[in-house]
Amino acid sequence: MKFRVLFISLLLLIPISLFAEQRTVVKVVATAYYLPSPNQKKFYYESFKKETEINGKGKTFSGKLLQKGMIAADLNVFPLGTVLKIPGYGIAVVEDTGKAVKGKRIDLFMGRGENGLERVLEWGKREVEVEILRWGG
Repeated sequence: MKFRVLFISLLLLIPISLFAEQRTVVKVVATAYYLPSPNQKKFYYESFKKETEINGKGKTFSGKLLQKGMIAADLNVFPLGTVLKIPGYGIAVVEDTGKAVKGKRIDLFMGRGENGLERVLEWGKREVEVEILRWGG
């Protein structure tokens, strides 16, 4: 009985923060991009050719085929393979880079064709707090 009282007394001296899970949250500017289809009716930059020059042709910097859940980031801030939880988007992995993606900025892949373009336009440019779930990979 004396041991229990001593043990519980010692636990009360330990700060609760030691038991709390440490979360890393970073404020970033989040924009969005998509892959155009040659037969779509509407383009953000007026033509399929211009869109592919800006958004690429479907392969990421890491060599993977683009799909939802992949994002572009400045590799000096978020190394390849970093997993982020992004409000309004979900869980995403850094697989790509971009000419305009510098500093604390990320670019979210939204899909292909006109549906992808619609999601890009809906997203716009936002400041969000992302949670780092895994660093690099």
